[in-house]
Amino acid sequence: MTNVLDKALELLMRYPLCSSCLGRQFATLGSGLSNEGRGNAIKTMLLMQVERGKSLKEEDLIIIKTLARTGFDPAVIWARELGLDFDVQPCYICGGKLAELNSLAREILLALGEVDYNTFLVGSLVPNSILKREEEVRGFLGMAFAESIKREVNRRIGRILQEKTGKEVDFKRPDVLILIDLKKMTFSIRISPLYIYGRYRKVRRGLAQSRWPCRICQGVGCDACDYRGKLRPLSVEELISSLVLTETGGSNAVLHAAGREDIDARMLGSGRPFVLEVRDPRRRKIDLKSLEREINYFYRGLVEVYGLKIGEHELLRYFKLTSRVRRKLYRVRIELSRELNDDVITKIEKAFLKRTIYQRTPTRVLHRRADRTREKEVYKLKVLRHSKKSMEVLILAQGGLYIKELVSGDNGRTSPSLAEELNDPSAKCLSLDVIEVEG
Repeated sequence: MTNVLDKALELLMRYPLCSSCLGRQFATLGSGLSNEGRGNAIKTMLLMQVERGKSLKEEDLIIIKTLARTGFDPAVIWARELGLDFDVQPCYICGGKLAELNSLAREILLALGEVDYNTFLVGSLVPNSILKREEEVRGFLGMAFAESIKREVNRRIGRILQEKTGKEVDFKRPDVLILIDLKKMTFSIRISPLYIYGRYRKVRRGLAQSRWPCRICQGVGCDACDYRGKLRPLSVEELISSLVLTETGGSNAVLHAAGREDIDARMLGSGRPFVLEVRDPRRRKIDLKSLEREINYFYRGLVEVYGLKIGEHELLRYFKLTSRVRRKLYRVRIELSRELNDDVITKIEKAFLKRTIYQRTPTRVLHRRADRTREKEVYKLKVLRHSKKSMEVLILAQGGLYIKELVSGDNGRTSPSLAEELNDPSAKCLSLDVIEVEG
């Protein structure tokens, strides 16, 4: 203990330190104490070395003045009684910032009162000037027991929030992140997205999957987009998001789906898996069954959703990794310029049984996709019905295969194609439905 007190006095004689910044230099010594409590204890022990009622020596007066200039109340009172000349100085390291943490914590609690969350994490931005002064103090006597001011700030605020709210700290993926700016003594709250998983069915053609901002005005509004800021009036993303945002109080939402269907295609069957990323949600506890019924009622005839549940961020990565290999079942109506017979039908069914397709980026999406050749698999093709110059087929294929171009050949950019196998360059897709997306 004598060694600790000697080091502490030497530090305080050179640097005026608040109790928190002093105690932090000895953070690994003792247990069950805050840095402020540890610093107060050290200052108390130093003052107790001075005996009252006796003629004070010069070294005793130095201890009293040294402690008084840090604002330590018992020393301040004694120094004034003795008529000592001293000035209370701000802490050399934090400049008094740490004394304001309790007040800042109260402001944070008020702000968090409007947010629904279960877990939190506190982080802090500490000015370089403070970090440099802290390093200087730590290096003065080669202090080996210290911890960083950033760690203390995070812990102190976190402890207050935990005690007052009963919420838990989560170091990996908290619902809210509170970021302290120690220079300005302000804070910001970052709310983690809420991920809602489910499947959607698009039962009407003409709906885009995602919102299409106008390329000219970038969403602001102009003549080209009729001042809507977007190229399509409606999308699956916007329809689902509108009611979800009302329920969650989020700022906006982004739809992440396992692939996408064309605007003029329907998504039927059990639907396409999706995750809706709701950003800045003020409410996380929502009745998903009720929300599902509400969406299906308001947007009946357009979009339906099923199996809504809260998901995790990892689902997004999983969707991206698997969307290209998921099997998908399509129903396609095809127009032809030549007549069909049973032999031709048998031929094309055999031709597209476990067939590798080499597909160069379709002409219609070259403006937004890199021009390269992809290898995709058609697992099976089945003709459901046909007339002389049309047929309806089921195609089971790997995700990412462009079905319209599988039919037409896209001027040779997709090979083999139905047009190629049928020797009918005029073959084209009349309608397309996605019947099933592999779970």
